Amino acid sequence: HASEKDSSGRSAGLFMVALSLSSALGILTIWYFQKYFPWDQIFFVFSFLPFFGFFCLLALPVVTSLSTSLSVHHQFKLIKRSWHSYTALRFSLLWFGLAFVNGLAVGFLPVDIKNMFGIQFVGPLSTLFYLIPIFFSYSIGKVSDTRGRKKMIYFSLVLGALSLILLWLAETVWLVILSVV
Repeated sequence: HASEKDSSGRSAGLFMVALSLSSALGILTIWYFQKYFPWDQIFFVFSFLPFFGFFCLLALPVVTSLSTSLSVHHQFKLIKRSWHSYTALRFSLLWFGLAFVNGLAVGFLPVDIKNMFGIQFVGPLSTLFYLIPIFFSYSIGKVSDTRGRKKMIYFSLVLGALSLILLWLAETVWLVILSVV
């Protein structure tokens, strides 16, 4: 555990900000460079970034905690136990469902944007899916530390469902933007 219990939501929010920022920058960078270079050259050049990230990850200092101080044998027992944990299963299904729906929306949205508004809107509007978490993840994570995770999860699920319904009904650029926000 790299954060204190009373700040884990804020820390998770900060992590989501960094993750979303990298995704948004990736979309905007490719959107910009596709005007000047073929797709295969862009993807070839940027395919080296994960290797760079991997080596940066190796350079991080070791964070000591209860779980890292356990022997490898005990860590495998913890992993094995998590496969049989009802709580871990519930969280896994929640994250799988959210990631699956997000993947569907992000996968189909560029095609819909192109068909409705033109190719020039695909990059900027698709990036909104990653920009919004940059602006809200940290503060919402901080609120979850004070208000409780369960309330924030319910609120997020309801808000996400309403957003998907609005996105499905959206026929103008402003409704697309509102639904993503």
